[in-house]
Amino acid sequence: MKPVRLFVLSLALMGLLAACGGEEADPQSAAEPAPEPATTEAIQETPFDTYFDLSGLDQEALDRAMQTIDQESTLEDITVHVRQTLGDSRSLYIIFDVIYPGEADPAEYFTARLASGAVSDPSQAEDLPGQASSSVNGAQTQSDTMTYLAAFDFWEPTLTGQTVSLLIESPAGGRTYAFTWTPENEGFFAQASLTDQAGNTVGSAALSSFLLTLEIPGMDGDQWFSLANTLALLGADGTALPASLGWDADGSRFFAQVYTPAAAGSVQTIQAGDYTGAFQ
Repeated sequence: MKPVRLFVLSLALMGLLAACGGEEADPQSAAEPAPEPATTEAIQETPFDTYFDLSGLDQEALDRAMQTIDQESTLEDITVHVRQTLGDSRSLYIIFDVIYPGEADPAEYFTARLASGAVSDPSQAEDLPGQASSSVNGAQTQSDTMTYLAAFDFWEPTLTGQTVSLLIESPAGGRTYAFTWTPENEGFFAQASLTDQAGNTVGSAALSSFLLTLEIPGMDGDQWFSLANTLALLGADGTALPASLGWDADGSRFFAQVYTPAAAGSVQTIQAGDYTGAFQ
């Protein structure tokens, strides 16, 4: 797979400012205590909060998007602990720790692959097909521990219900750790036809909880870059929803990791340059 580069794009929420009246306040009413603001139950903190803004999801949606794995493997006194996953049918984000017997080694780097089925021999493993991107990023979190996020995104709904194996490799150390489970992460999936201002169909879009993909034949990298700068996900009232996207393009296809996932049904349409589409 080609190296993945991700550009970060922020889609700001567009709002209207209301004018303030100039009437003098009633002293009696001013003395009355202000009503208590409405409160909502805060969602629980997760290991993924460093990477994602999950405030747009309620606790039920967050619970369905997460799965506890809690598997460990130790090779040469170095332990890899796969803790939790976050995702949906097209995206899987995996938090894992590398625990050393002494001081952590930040210079040691790791790669990660997601393979089909249970794997007994990593050298014979076949990558899960249809990947749009994959990456591994980490940082030292304790004196003896490095914590990593492995990210996998797919063009089509692929993950839910089938057995996969995560292969974590230290090229320098010559160690490969294997973990197998069946993803249960759930989210929404919606599709849209993209049309130009004349009503002609020019391509398609697909949106899931953590991934936006577009396909427009004939596009190149520069055209995608220009289009990405105009990209907006719109709610039912036509205002742009807050979203932070890391994106790249592969020929006529474009993918964007959604770091600020929205609740199911909250995104109604997409606008990209002169193209629009309504999600179904």
